Amino acid sequence: MSNTKRPFSVPFVGLKNGKHEFEFDIAQSFFEEYEYSGIEDANVQVKFVLDKKDTILVGEFFIEGQVVTACDRCTDSLEVPVNADFVQYFNFGTEDSGDDSLTILHPDEYQIDVKDLIYEFIIISLPSRALHPEGECNEEMKAAMEKHIVNLNSDEDDDDEEEEDDDDDISPWSILKDLN
Repeated sequence: MSNTKRPFSVPFVGLKNGKHEFEFDIAQSFFEEYEYSGIEDANVQVKFVLDKKDTILVGEFFIEGQVVTACDRCTDSLEVPVNADFVQYFNFGTEDSGDDSLTILHPDEYQIDVKDLIYEFIIISLPSRALHPEGECNEEMKAAMEKHIVNLNSDEDDDDEEEEDDDDDISPWSILKDLN
């Protein structure tokens, strides 16, 4: 079932108690509305099962597909699989619960907009570091980035920099060394 005017709005008023399924196809255009998402492309299917009960709604999200994002090592595009299940509870009230797994709906609501939940669930399904397998990164980019990496723990570099800078630029680390 899908709604063309508001494709991520799921109407629950008028539904009988029990489970109801909704499906969403998530593509790159979905992520364009979210600034700084880091997603370059996507092919993700989301099945949303809404279990309507007398006093609460229980939503189960089944997410499967792939997204394309930048490799954290070389910044080239990397396809990352997404496969996750989440449960979200929906209850009626006027005050925020403070619980991330519980969404409070105003008593006048008649539909649930699941767009932001789908976005959040896809983002948290991604690994904390997206990396190409060893040996598959763009070696030119890695080499260019390594030229600009500052290693604060290197004693050789510190000695050379101190001679060149001669107190023109005081490093905050050099100040902390003398605080013993």
